[in-house]
Amino acid sequence: MLGNFMADSIKGNQYLQYPSPIKEGILMHRFIDAYTDSHPKVLENIQLLRPQYGKYASIVSDIVYDHFLAKNFEFYANVSLQVFVNEVYRFMEMNDKDATPFIQEVIPIMQKYNWLENYQYKEGLQKIFCQFGRRIKVDTMFDNVTEVVWTDYEIFEENFTSFFPEIKMACESKKSELFTL
Repeated sequence: MLGNFMADSIKGNQYLQYPSPIKEGILMHRFIDAYTDSHPKVLENIQLLRPQYGKYASIVSDIVYDHFLAKNFEFYANVSLQVFVNEVYRFMEMNDKDATPFIQEVIPIMQKYNWLENYQYKEGLQKIFCQFGRRIKVDTMFDNVTEVVWTDYEIFEENFTSFFPEIKMACESKKSELFTL
């Protein structure tokens, strides 16, 4: 789990310096990113978002998919989002010593503002986009992102509903491969 969370801050083959569970998480995250970025339903989302968000359209699409997963979490995971989020936060606290310095800084902020649970709400999603915009120094670009997304909400939701079972199967297959390394 920690490797999945840290993956975006680990470049190239730096992942090799970490213990196996973290390496596997990093490689799984990279697999998910590659699979997602090439999926036809995701590419459709990106095309809808590109006029407004340019090179950030794929990131907006990813975050919107996080929204649909959080909103319907119990359906996809057979556990409530709140129970899962509490387990994630507890795990992160117990294992933050193995995380990168950046992730060690992010974990308490993530908990304080309850990012994972707030993905399910329009207002929470908007806050997450605004925080992202400030972090990448394009402060106002995402000010009305949820209004843009809600214009085509049904399309995004249909695409997610079609996409998610496919990525779930692909991840199960990849997990078998990773755990045999």
